[in-house]
Amino acid sequence: MAAGVDFLGDANVKLNKEDTNKNIIEKIFEWIGKFIDTIKPFKSALVIIRANYDRSIILFFEIL
Repeated sequence: MAAGVDFLGDANVKLNKEDTNKNIIEKIFEWIGKFIDTIKPFKSALVIIRANYDRSIILFFEIL
């Protein structure tokens, strides 16, 4: 395995083996979760707040 790619012969390259084992429902839920993460406001700011402040402060900004 080199750089996340499995080489299975001369011409067969398989990417993201875990994704092929998921059924359609799991893929839909994963896509919805990723979409919700992208529309969250202050996502990068929350990372900074989480690193510097207490949990109650973090919860306040997540609720906001």
